[in-house]
Amino acid sequence: MKKMLVAAASMVAAGGILFTAGASAQPSSSLQLVVIGGTTAAAATVAPAYGGQVTFNVQTGTQQPWVSVVCSQGGTAVYGQYWGFWSGYAPSAITSTMAANGVFTLGPTALWSTGPAACVATLYSVGKNSRQTTLATLRFTANA
Repeated sequence: MKKMLVAAASMVAAGGILFTAGASAQPSSSLQLVVIGGTTAAAATVAPAYGGQVTFNVQTGTQQPWVSVVCSQGGTAVYGQYWGFWSGYAPSAITSTMAANGVFTLGPTALWSTGPAACVATLYSVGKNSRQTTLATLRFTANA
């Protein structure tokens, strides 16, 4: 069953660029990076970048999938956010650790003021016992 954040789909149609990268996944789940902005003609040169925005196409059989993104520089975590990627997901209050409407803005943060960072997106589910199960991971670089 394919799940996609509606806001992400509308942003992609309004000028986003799909950036495809390999993802490790359980057989029924996949995670695809979508770089927001740019033009279709520049697709070959558009990549995630510091200060830029990304979202994800999510395919999974899980009814309530989450995506988190953690970026680091030199082994130090400098960015981390998450969002629920299912229809009807509505947090009661958006905090600084949530990606507004499923859009992840890659810096700046208190620890990330410039330069590239190594990022990992994780697609996961949370069980009734609050145990997190990783469904897919996707590594990418946010360029300077």
